[in-house]
Amino acid sequence: MTQEITTMTLPRPFRQPALEKLGAELVRNADKRFGELLAEHPLPDNRYLKWHLREYILPGLAVYQALRAEGRSQESALGVFDQIVEVVVTPNRRQMSLLGRFPLIYPLLRLVIRSAMRQYPEAGWQTDWIENSREAIRFNMRSCFYFDVLSRHGAPELTASFCRGDDLVYGQMSNHLEWKRTQTIGRGAEYCDFCFARTMKGN
Repeated sequence: MTQEITTMTLPRPFRQPALEKLGAELVRNADKRFGELLAEHPLPDNRYLKWHLREYILPGLAVYQALRAEGRSQESALGVFDQIVEVVVTPNRRQMSLLGRFPLIYPLLRLVIRSAMRQYPEAGWQTDWIENSREAIRFNMRSCFYFDVLSRHGAPELTASFCRGDDLVYGQMSNHLEWKRTQTIGRGAEYCDFCFARTMKGN
């Protein structure tokens, strides 16, 4: 186990922007912390929860904690982390923008939304489906795996940066649908209210 910890490195989506923005020394500290977090945190059997932990939650937490350990304030560390998240989500942002050019993106989304949401299993997110109509797709999440894990590690404030990642990916995704989420657990609400609404251009 000791060898695994010492050789562990951040996944590339986090490591590359962290190297560019923060330098090699801090990334080495983040690598070490990532290995420690993996050793400390039991990985769930659910493959999607495991994926979220290994690829996003724990790497992000490791970078954030490395920033805090070098003496940055919470506000400063969160600001830098937000910049890193912008780079991390860039591939998804581009992919969604390409799909968003398709005039029938909204009816296609209606067909695939439930299967796509398998990446957010019930073991980590309590999802209440509200609507899947010609006008809007709505669902509320009353629990959040990211918030729960980050809270256990004393960093619930980091959840809002991941929420912002969603806004960057979906906010300007398409002229044919509108991202209308207004609140999230990570930003202090009781639940996250997800909504994709068809726009007039989608008629």
